[in-house]
Amino acid sequence: MDKKLRIGTWLLIAATLSVVVWMCMPGRVHAASGSSQVIITNCLLPDQTLFLYKVGRSAGGKKIEFDSVYTRNGIRNVSSEDKRIRTVPEELLGVIHKSEDSIQPAYAAKADEKPECHFYGVMPGIYLLTGKDVSKQGTGYCVVPALIEVPEGQEYTKDAVKAAVKFELQKRDAGDGPPAEEAAREEGGKTPATGDTSKESTWAFLMGLSVLAGAFVQYRWR
Repeated sequence: MDKKLRIGTWLLIAATLSVVVWMCMPGRVHAASGSSQVIITNCLLPDQTLFLYKVGRSAGGKKIEFDSVYTRNGIRNVSSEDKRIRTVPEELLGVIHKSEDSIQPAYAAKADEKPECHFYGVMPGIYLLTGKDVSKQGTGYCVVPALIEVPEGQEYTKDAVKAAVKFELQKRDAGDGPPAEEAAREEGGKTPATGDTSKESTWAFLMGLSVLAGAFVQYRWR
């Protein structure tokens, strides 16, 4: 194999690995086209698990159209000016807990040391925020379910959607919600983001690409 070609091959591999390292640096944000980051503040504890359920979409900015899995369980579309919207999060949570459709969260994330929860790569839509019950200083708390809108056309790196989670004293027989390690999936079977999972997938893809490129060049010019 020609010496210059061999050097070029290793330079290509080194450049690819450099890109991978840069993309996987702490604080680096990666997102699918059209997706956004959602930041949930006011968490009670680090490592607390929160969930986002995809429940519908915004129609014209003034009306929420819920997904069929909810409408066939009695949830009616609602406008942002309708007083009934205050009770909708609890109704949606009830459907999730009781429905036979086995509704899973679209995204799950754990709070950091601040403590805040960061959801990456969240696609546009209306989401229900909920989470596991927590205990602090001997008192149990549960997340107050809330609706969060991730609008179309967000500039991912600058316009993160932010919301503060609220808590109430734990109710008797309240559930903990689904475990964070469950394979939560969006409609259509697409695997959602759980925290910042894009780093691992990017690393695996580019590592494989660099190895294949090196192997191909060496085979071609052997």
